[in-house]
Amino acid sequence: MRTTNAWMRLLAAGVLLVSPVAVAGSTIHEDVSESAPVNPATLEARARQMFASPTRYAEAARLFARAAGQRDIGDPLRVEDLVMASRLTYYHGNVRNALDLMQRAASEALSTGDVIIAAHRFMDGAVLAHELGDADVVESMATKAERLSHSPLLTRQDRDEIRGRIRGS
Repeated sequence: MRTTNAWMRLLAAGVLLVSPVAVAGSTIHEDVSESAPVNPATLEARARQMFASPTRYAEAARLFARAAGQRDIGDPLRVEDLVMASRLTYYHGNVRNALDLMQRAASEALSTGDVIIAAHRFMDGAVLAHELGDADVVESMATKAERLSHSPLLTRQDRDEIRGRIRGS
């Protein structure tokens, strides 16, 4: 009981110390309208309106990333939003940020148990890392996908598809 109370006090103190710094940091670089909660579907719709204009892909990517942040953990659309943000960022020419977003998408899918999506997003990330010439990240992400291909949650077809992507890369 004492240990639990001590941990709770320590946690509360940490929150009090970190919160002002986080708030101060976010107000320096973000407009108030950027931090206000908005329905994720509204953000996605705004982003889709920009698809016809490649010069606006970076803005659309930010809207998809923001929509992902507004969705609940475990919502599959959270991962889809991160994937769209990654793709748009790639099309805009920023492969490094596209990789970061794809890694987030893969980790989100894995953390909520979506083994198939996680494996495919890890392979998508491996492709981006290959384009950047980052062999260590390619190997790491491909290894994660390969390990996931052994999951008992996968069908034979899913397993073969993931392994085929690994062999193809």
